[in-house]
Amino acid sequence: MDMVSLTAALGLPPDRMAWCLAVVFAAGILRGYTGFGFALAAVPTLALIVPPVMVVPLVLCLEIVASAQMLPGLWREVHFRSVGWLGLGSLAGIPLGLYGLATQSADVMRLAIALIVLASVAGLAAGARFRSQPGGAATVLIGAVSGLLNGAAAMGGPPVILFYLGRQTAVPVGRASLMFYFSLIDAVAVGLAAASGLLTARLLILAGLCVPALLAGQAIGARLFRSALQRHYRSVAITVLAVVSLAVLTQSALTLWGG
Repeated sequence: MDMVSLTAALGLPPDRMAWCLAVVFAAGILRGYTGFGFALAAVPTLALIVPPVMVVPLVLCLEIVASAQMLPGLWREVHFRSVGWLGLGSLAGIPLGLYGLATQSADVMRLAIALIVLASVAGLAAGARFRSQPGGAATVLIGAVSGLLNGAAAMGGPPVILFYLGRQTAVPVGRASLMFYFSLIDAVAVGLAAASGLLTARLLILAGLCVPALLAGQAIGARLFRSALQRHYRSVAITVLAVVSLAVLTQSALTLWGG
């Protein structure tokens, strides 16, 4: 079966498939550089051209592949203690988030998340940092908030990203820890998706077609991080969070108020 026939079978004509690959490539560059941002950038953009029921499982599968490519080279820089506390909290928060998703509007949840993240980003941009390293209880709480938001609106990343940006931690350590944390929660989410029957053959084929674009983009992003651009990491990360939050805020507001 040639590429045109294959993409047609997936319900994506060649032009939409090309756009899908371009989105994955660009989001891969972002993730390779910052250690996060793939889902934040890819989910809302892919949802415009890929059936919504496929978007989140697709992105989760690609995140697993992305982590498998990059983590072996970052293993020594991961701050396992903080990741462990965050993961513990996340496991407790995910069920609450799923309950909120079942009972509350996802757009209301996203609107609230965007406002909180924007306020936090403003503080970080002004130079705010934790005066001391957060203890275990505080870190578990942040993880629980991440899990809750992940279950409720598929936006669990911002609390943890803000956590590492605000710590007195070297940039490579924070970046590696973010990647490891996301690989853990993504693995759990993929397991749940598989148990729910969301990992269809159609989705796995689409993920396979996207992998080369993902790996190429991520390799470019990683090279940018290792270059002189590393010193701009904090500014780039804060800018990404701000842009994504504003986009989510606008989209949710328009949906809620019928714009």
